[in-house]
Amino acid sequence: SKNRVSSTATYYGGAVFVNGGLTTLTNATISDNSIAYAKVGTLFYGGGIYKNGGKVEVNNSILWNNSRGGGIADQVNLLFTIKNSIVQDGYKTGINVLEGDPLFVSPATDNYELTACSPAMNTGDNTLSTETEDLASKPRERTGVVDMGAYEYQESALIINPAVLPTGNRGVGYNEQLTIEGGTANYTFRISGGKLPDGLF
Repeated sequence: SKNRVSSTATYYGGAVFVNGGLTTLTNATISDNSIAYAKVGTLFYGGGIYKNGGKVEVNNSILWNNSRGGGIADQVNLLFTIKNSIVQDGYKTGINVLEGDPLFVSPATDNYELTACSPAMNTGDNTLSTETEDLASKPRERTGVVDMGAYEYQESALIINPAVLPTGNRGVGYNEQLTIEGGTANYTFRISGGKLPDGLF
């Protein structure tokens, strides 16, 4: 995290530059990296990862808050294979790619562990992960499903019911009670991914 390419020339890949071969990143957290190269448009230049050649596979990982010059969000360039990962602003050709804020503990102090409400919890794919420990040498798959990113959440998971809110009707009052198991009250709820039911703001 927090690698910076300060030259404004065409230097790409704030964290990783791949020039050939097969590169596989599994349970990686690539966050807060940047390149100074600035160009406005729809193309991406890999503020996080740039593939110049070869093949890149990204599994169970988090790509968040990487950028190019001018503070433009820029995670990866084209033709990656991305599965079961969080990518800021999404990745159209990815499989099971989430866009919600991963809710790190404290990026400002380089703590990229997950908080209790992170959408990265229990949303990885066990078949894509072979490691038994995370970056902090703590156990993987604490709840039977691996987390996304470099760190596995180690506390007891919170179970919220209902997991999906019923659809609302525009102009009609809406009331739904949530129950939660695990952790220590009091709880604060917020939407970190997805959207409210239709008809709600």
